[in-house]
Amino acid sequence: MFSDSHGFNSPLETAIDSHPDIEHIIFLGDGLADIEDIKRYYNKRFYIVRGNCDFASGLPVVDTVTMNGKKILFTHGHTLDVKYTTDEDYRQYVGCELEKPLAFLSYLTDQKIPTTLRQVIIPKRNDSEENAKRLKKIADAHPCIDKIELLPFRKICQVKYDAMGREFAFAHLCEPSREQIRSLEALLNE
Repeated sequence: MFSDSHGFNSPLETAIDSHPDIEHIIFLGDGLADIEDIKRYYNKRFYIVRGNCDFASGLPVVDTVTMNGKKILFTHGHTLDVKYTTDEDYRQYVGCELEKPLAFLSYLTDQKIPTTLRQVIIPKRNDSEENAKRLKKIADAHPCIDKIELLPFRKICQVKYDAMGREFAFAHLCEPSREQIRSLEALLNE
């Protein structure tokens, strides 16, 4: 399973060459041209969904495949993770409704699939105490969630925007401190 190659084929090739016995490759998007190139050189079965940087693709965002009797749901996840905890913020910053990730969490709950809920904490976007409390409320409403992880926003992702020639909207933001993250984590444990 791979994703986010963003024009760098060599790690994909190295991984595939290191495991010649694999028959199936799942690609989770953000580098569709890369995986199309890879497909020409490897006789494998490919399952592919688009990511948030695969703008012109008509591929699905979510798909399923059954392997060895197990149904696998796969997605890039950019519309299915809980980036924000209000409809307004979700619409403004993600471009869809909060309903999508909540429906996905309901599906995971119905299927009894243990889930770690991760949220990247972005200063001035979702770093408030109110956000942490809403996130906890979402987790409490979905028993599939067995863990919540708060991840600090990092500017390192600016590299992929630069490579695509796109403006990085968060370039002006500071990275949150470990103390800020710990403070928000404490609210999740109340």
